[in-house]
Amino acid sequence: MAYTPSSDFSFSADGYTPSSDFTFVSGFSPTQATITIIGQTPSIDLSVTLTPTQAQITVTGLVPSIITAFTETVIQGTLSVTGLSSSVSVGVTFQSTLETLSITGDIPTLSSGINLKSDFDIWLKDERTKRCLLVEIGYLDGTEKTTYFSNLGYMSSTGDSPASTFYPPLLAGGMAFTESIDPSSTATMSFGDIEVYNEDGSLDDWLTYVWVNRPVNVYLGDLSWNKSQFDLIFTGIIADISSKSKSSLAFKVRDKFERLNNPISELKLGSEEDYLDNDRLIPVTFGEVCNITPLLIDEANHEYQFHTGTSQLIIEVRDNGVPIEFEDLKESGKFRLVANPAGQITCSIQGDASAGGYRNSAAELIKHIAKNYGNPDTQFTDDDIDLTNFLNFEGSHDHALGIHINSRTNTLAVIKSLAESLSTQVIMSRVGRMQLHQINFPLGTPTGEIGVNDIVLDSFELKEKLAVTAAVKLAYCKNWTVQNNLETGIPDEHKKLFEKEWLSETVVNDTTATNYKLFDDPKQIDTYLLAQVDAQNEANRLLGVYDTPRFIYKFSGLPQLLQLELGQVVTLTHPRFGFSSGKSALITKLAIDWINFTIQIEVMV
Repeated sequence: MAYTPSSDFSFSADGYTPSSDFTFVSGFSPTQATITIIGQTPSIDLSVTLTPTQAQITVTGLVPSIITAFTETVIQGTLSVTGLSSSVSVGVTFQSTLETLSITGDIPTLSSGINLKSDFDIWLKDERTKRCLLVEIGYLDGTEKTTYFSNLGYMSSTGDSPASTFYPPLLAGGMAFTESIDPSSTATMSFGDIEVYNEDGSLDDWLTYVWVNRPVNVYLGDLSWNKSQFDLIFTGIIADISSKSKSSLAFKVRDKFERLNNPISELKLGSEEDYLDNDRLIPVTFGEVCNITPLLIDEANHEYQFHTGTSQLIIEVRDNGVPIEFEDLKESGKFRLVANPAGQITCSIQGDASAGGYRNSAAELIKHIAKNYGNPDTQFTDDDIDLTNFLNFEGSHDHALGIHINSRTNTLAVIKSLAESLSTQVIMSRVGRMQLHQINFPLGTPTGEIGVNDIVLDSFELKEKLAVTAAVKLAYCKNWTVQNNLETGIPDEHKKLFEKEWLSETVVNDTTATNYKLFDDPKQIDTYLLAQVDAQNEANRLLGVYDTPRFIYKFSGLPQLLQLELGQVVTLTHPRFGFSSGKSALITKLAIDWINFTIQIEVMV
């Protein structure tokens, strides 16, 4: 149905049950308009575009699977939506100076947004859509430039960024991304190459450009949309370009962690002053560390360095385990002895206090290192970090950590080792923001639903039953300099502490050990935790994840699930394996082919 009134207009509709889409639109130009729609039933696609001076629109009692979009360019407008049911999307765009938007009685699954086209869940379900991928890649050809291409051929509008730009249909293949948080190892992300057509050799010159470490952004939307309405689905780094055959070129893609794949510091003694051993790396220290061996930088003046810059506190300096006096030079990460040393010099300190002050929690340290250490040209900014995710993690994981680095060490490796101290995985989201994810049971509140209508028929199956654990042993409070047989007058209990590299905390589930006939003396997991209470709490948390049988299920999803995120908790309903009433499940793996719009999913329950 279509209506095009030319003067004052009043329309009401009651109880429609159409078998095809219902479109109510387009180019209205009455002085006043009132539209009332009541009691519609599923599978109605209702679009309304109005350009009157005054408009009043009332929508009442909609039921599932109705798409409703209103675009108003009016001086005065009122939109009232009442009693919506699940799976209804309402998109509203106002371009006037006076407007009122009133939405009441919504069910939580209602999506009420600025533009209907941003509701990808509904858009992806529609097989009639023209799914368009836009690729933007930076490169150096004398100056920094950007190349643009797509899978269908696309022209941006004059108001887009970039404006009036053609994206030729060069995308030939690749665009397959796999990301996972493995319960038994670490987070991973892998990529298929981005392939482009080059049958006639017109792109041969691309092989001479510099693509290394340049950004790549991929957007998804409908061919009919403005570019500003496309969703960013991936951002990463180009490793380089190659040619798999004479008819195509291929870009090798990496995630943004490639920018952290460099030494955390290369500052050497000879970088600033003329010392005897100029080639020695200056140590870097974060958080609180116990009994490290500082670097002797000036033998004549008994001067030692433990950090490259400002530090928080020198807790104690020792000579063969005996506390001694020293001159505090913490502003430069140093100290100077006031007397000749008799033996081995060690110290306990609180390290880096630069760029906003001292920090010792995992989230704060990881964020600080990513932004301020490593190659200055590739350090992260806040735009590269999911700040909400980090803030939430910090709120429940403020455990004190400490790490000392006295050799050439990769920045990303340091970041991952800090996270692993809390059995946490550092991941890069598809849109290029670093996140922290920790597997916890019981799972949190689900933020999505997956049912049989979202799963490819006969694809749901059990992949793996994880091994049950009866005990967890965590090491903490690392002694960075093990000292045996100290011949000094310190208490025996102190000597014993200096002889141990770690303290440890073990927790056991006796019932699980008995039922499964398991040993209760597990392999030690080393951490950079400082406090016994934190180690005990983390050991109990980790045991609670694995002292009960856990399962990994896998299935193929339909396109509407392409918006799922790694680490997301969903309610999964399926007639097999006890899911008939729905269970909370953790998304642990997503393998997405953006060319063919397929997705393989794994969940942990």
